[in-house]
Amino acid sequence: MTDSISLNKPINSFDSSIFICPICQSRLISEKPGQLYCSNEDCVKSQEYFIFVNGKPVLIDFSKSVVPASAFTLNSDKSIVQRRKTSLDRILRVLFQGKNPVTKANVNFLIESMKAILGPRIFVVGGGEIGSGLEEFYALFHDNIISFDIYDSEAIDFVADGHLIPIRSGYFDLVIVQAVLEHVLNPYQVVSEITRILKKDCIVYAETPFMQ
Repeated sequence: MTDSISLNKPINSFDSSIFICPICQSRLISEKPGQLYCSNEDCVKSQEYFIFVNGKPVLIDFSKSVVPASAFTLNSDKSIVQRRKTSLDRILRVLFQGKNPVTKANVNFLIESMKAILGPRIFVVGGGEIGSGLEEFYALFHDNIISFDIYDSEAIDFVADGHLIPIRSGYFDLVIVQAVLEHVLNPYQVVSEITRILKKDCIVYAETPFMQ
């Protein structure tokens, strides 16, 4: 099974060994499409499959999250957050605000850094919407990106809480967290999780709007 992960790829196409249980941190198992469960026989999720929304697993420990399970089970497999369905808003923002030259320079650096790695593993935290200035990056590395958010969208591969990222330690070459940390309850815990899933001496790219 390949380590290259496509954007919005069916979960059964992933190497399931990258995932860990958000409850007990044991390895997850996927034997059939739409069935993902914990390998730890003492964990409640060894007998109860994780919820799926629009074909994507919801890997959240609801006992520790402000998001309730009912947000998914009672929502007819729809996203609990309504997002823009066209690029009109993005185009208007570029026309009136212009492109951020700092972001452009940073993204160019990321592109060159990832080109230097054979099969880079790239992870996007809070990737429900492709971040401003990252369009070229996604176009070049979409087969190497895995993305998640607390809600479903076309841009993500699974749903999770950034305070407990259900990914094994030391896996990714790059983590992108753009305009996310100002929205979470405990940014220090999210940063700790990001550090955990990175390979040694790899890259975190973070942006936080200063006016917020």
